[in-house]
Amino acid sequence: MANLRGLFRREISKAEKIKIFSENGGEDLGVLLDISQNGFRLSSKKAYQPGARLSGLIESPSESGPPNFVPFTAQCVWTHRKEAGFNIKEIPHTAEAAFDQLIERFAGSGG
Repeated sequence: MANLRGLFRREISKAEKIKIFSENGGEDLGVLLDISQNGFRLSSKKAYQPGARLSGLIESPSESGPPNFVPFTAQCVWTHRKEAGFNIKEIPHTAEAAFDQLIERFAGSGG
């Protein structure tokens, strides 16, 4: 578990509150805590099990206008209390630029 946490480049501040939604955008699945090109850490009221697959949308705040939503498919690799770590399995080609911008904006400081 500790090695996977090392993949994350920067913890997202609580003020930023980036949410993850179900694939259809209807259900709030939790709040993003960390993110990198390889995966993310999620705080959620839902219980996840290692090996579980998740398809959803990452809310990507916009500097002007409504937020963008980045679709993804990921697999849970660890859980601890209300947190779960996921490896990203797929970002659709059409959403790669938005995902890269999200990474640059929120994970660019290293750490």
